[in-house]
Amino acid sequence: MHLKSPKNPAVLLFACVLAFVMLTYLLRIFGYYFSFLVYSGHTYLLLAVLTLLSFYLFADTQKVNAMLVFVVSAVGVVGIIGLWLAYFSLHISVDSIDSPIEHRKLAIEHRNDSWGETYYHYNFYQPTIFPMVLKKLNDEKVSFWVHEDQIDDLEALGADEAEWTGNSVTFRTVTGEIIKVDF
Repeated sequence: MHLKSPKNPAVLLFACVLAFVMLTYLLRIFGYYFSFLVYSGHTYLLLAVLTLLSFYLFADTQKVNAMLVFVVSAVGVVGIIGLWLAYFSLHISVDSIDSPIEHRKLAIEHRNDSWGETYYHYNFYQPTIFPMVLKKLNDEKVSFWVHEDQIDDLEALGADEAEWTGNSVTFRTVTGEIIKVDF
C-alpha cells in the first residue's frame, strides 16, 4: 500500500486521531486526563468510535486491502459493543464542587452498584494550568458500601459538607468514614 499525498484530509484526520489517542494514553500513564473525556464518562468508547470512523475514511481514500478493513471492522465493532455494554451498565457521572475558601475546584467521578446493599465508587480530579486537562488525585478508586436504601452518590460521600483546607478536602461519608483527598 502506497500512501497518497499526506495533504489528503482523510490521511491527516486518521493521523491526528491516532496522535490524539496516543497522547490520551500517554497522559493517562502520568495521571492526567482530558476533561471532556472524563466528564463524558465514556472515555474509551469515544476514542474507539472516533478511531474506527477515521480508519474507514483513511481506508477508503487509500484503497486499503478489503480483508484488512474487514478484520479491523470486526475487531473494532466487537470492542465497541463490549465497551458500550460495560458503560451502559456502569452509569458513570461526574460533578464538580468548588472550594468556599479558595479558587479550587474538584471534579468527582462517581457511580454506584446496588445488590441489596449499595457500593459507592469515586475518583477525584483537579484542574491543571492547562485548559481541558485534569489530574487524577487518587491512585485507586475510593469505594465504600452502605446497608441502607440507595441515596445520591454525592450525598453518600458527604460532598455538601466537605471540609476544605489549603492542600486537601475531607469528606465524611454517611457511614462515618473519612475520605481525605490531597491536592
